[in-house]
Amino acid sequence: MLYALLVFSVGTSIFLLPKKKLLERENRIASTFPTLSSETLLDKSFFVGFSEFCCDSFPARERLLTLNSSVELGWGKLESGGVMMGKKHNLIKRLEYQNFDKLKDNLDEIGKIRNRLESIGVKTHFLCVPGALDVLGEYAPLPFAVRESREVWRYVEGEINVTERLRERANTGEYVFYKTDHHWTSLGAYYAYCELGEYLGFVPYQPSDFEVETVSESFLGTTYSSALFPFAVSDKIEAFRYAGDSEITVTDLSTGRGGGLYDRSALSGSSKYDFFLGGNRAHVKVESGKPRLILIKDSFANSLVPFLARHYDIDLIDPRYLKKPLSALISDIYSDGKPPLLIIFGIDTLTGNAGL
Repeated sequence: MLYALLVFSVGTSIFLLPKKKLLERENRIASTFPTLSSETLLDKSFFVGFSEFCCDSFPARERLLTLNSSVELGWGKLESGGVMMGKKHNLIKRLEYQNFDKLKDNLDEIGKIRNRLESIGVKTHFLCVPGALDVLGEYAPLPFAVRESREVWRYVEGEINVTERLRERANTGEYVFYKTDHHWTSLGAYYAYCELGEYLGFVPYQPSDFEVETVSESFLGTTYSSALFPFAVSDKIEAFRYAGDSEITVTDLSTGRGGGLYDRSALSGSSKYDFFLGGNRAHVKVESGKPRLILIKDSFANSLVPFLARHYDIDLIDPRYLKKPLSALISDIYSDGKPPLLIIFGIDTLTGNAGL
């Protein structure tokens, strides 16, 4: 009787309690009640959506997830939600790819873009950003010691390799990847910027040419959101500032809205990494009257752009958000001039939907 009452109470509370639009600690939009129709019943999408709705609306959901993580750690599991509790408070996502079809498809598309543009005299470069596991492998728990590189790297042939440099820096204790997020830090992005100078032909500025500003010390990123470990230590977000960077304009071409390299309003929300450029958008122009660079990218490039903007005006293109085919946009861009092309994607993006 007591069990039946408990089940009934929980079930009704899922529907009666106020619903959250945003699951802040998990950094994502909450699932809504799915559309009920003969079509959604037949293709079973209603049942999938209903299950997700119930999970996201479950009473005390975040507390229970945190409790679950604590229990798993107490059992000595050392991971929860595919995230490992590493040394020195590093949370490292455990990624074991089994299906490389998406990766091959995305790499094929990148190859086609490069071949097409190089045939008309455009210089192209490709940088594949390593994951935290590649860089912070020495910080993973001993039972999960990783090889120097994962199987996935056999398929990647980007000529710009920053993995070794970042790993060496991380192993000496430098803060090159966030502890609670899958992105590199501003310092990690700086080292990638230095590596890019050799290929793009610019002389990188030295660390002393920047003034490092700590803009937040309470960043809990996407890796934390996957596990909700109760003992996670917040990251800090830094901006490498320089004279004139506040005068660089950033324009979203889909809305016409302008801004700058940094969006401080993002620091008060759950997506603090959006501080860089205001987050991901389909096509953005970064301008201050310099030579032009075309950058096809994912979110890793957002914290790299402030460095590159010291040398270039940049067309930032994130194919995941485009409403028109990427090939059509490239044709428009290269109908007048031949600015160099840089392609930057994280290895995790390339094994999923990169929008290519």
